Amino acid sequence: MKTIVIFANLLFLVGCVTPYQQKGFRGGYSDFQMAEDVFNVEFSGNAFASKQTVLKYLLRRSSELTLESGYKYFVVLDSKDTSTITRSQHGSATTTGTSYIQGTANTNTSGNSGSTFFSATGNDQYRTSFSGYSEDIIKPGRQITIKCLKERPRDFPGLVIDAAFFLKENVPKDPKKSEWRSRPKKKSKVTP
Repeated sequence: MKTIVIFANLLFLVGCVTPYQQKGFRGGYSDFQMAEDVFNVEFSGNAFASKQTVLKYLLRRSSELTLESGYKYFVVLDSKDTSTITRSQHGSATTTGTSYIQGTANTNTSGNSGSTFFSATGNDQYRTSFSGYSEDIIKPGRQITIKCLKERPRDFPGLVIDAAFFLKENVPKDPKKSEWRSRPKKKSKVTP
């Protein structure tokens, strides 16, 4: 029974990781074109995504935009952290207090008519206390502005990313798999 519970929890967590997709309920990418060769690209993860996954998905989308637009390389012109932090409180809150009203009523009657006047003053005192714990839920995100290039610049001081190379080395061949390939280990040849 314990194995079934562990397996069910594992399936739940795997299903919660931010997939590579357009921005939706579980996060994803969004982009827009700022000029013929300049794009703004953003990727937002959910609480189960790592900063590394967000960066890889961001570079993947940037590589796709570069190739779709007829370019081979891109450089990052600007980068901004768009992560969000939400405080979640777990426990119970208790509100206690007193409320009272004090007043007087005066009735005046004469003949068939009468009037009643009521004056009151009140005071409310409440106190809320919380017992439990709170935690920060971090949803990593990053926004970049990229410039696409047809040729690799010779004197550019920053990193120039080859879009086709990035996709070949980092995107799984099977689109149903969400894990990232790591670089294959080089096999050393043993010579006798």
